[in-house]
Amino acid sequence: MSDAQALDHFRQATFASPGDSLARYHYAHLLYQNGSAKRALVQLNILMAELSSLQAELFLSDGETRVAELLRAVRQFRELLL
Repeated sequence: MSDAQALDHFRQATFASPGDSLARYHYAHLLYQNGSAKRALVQLNILMAELSSLQAELFLSDGETRVAELLRAVRQFRELLL
């Protein structure tokens, strides 16, 4: 799968399932890797707002990642972009 296809896949996933935090996180990474740091930051800001309203110990859709773990990764990634 090309980068353009992957970006389109994750963009569509964020529209189809806006609450899928893991898909949005991967979308932000792909945006950053493809030179769209500002767009990646927008996605990370959305994630921060969504994750901050959830209980830290809840598991995300993969059944392995906790809210607190992804929130920590999002904060670190945001610091890189700011």
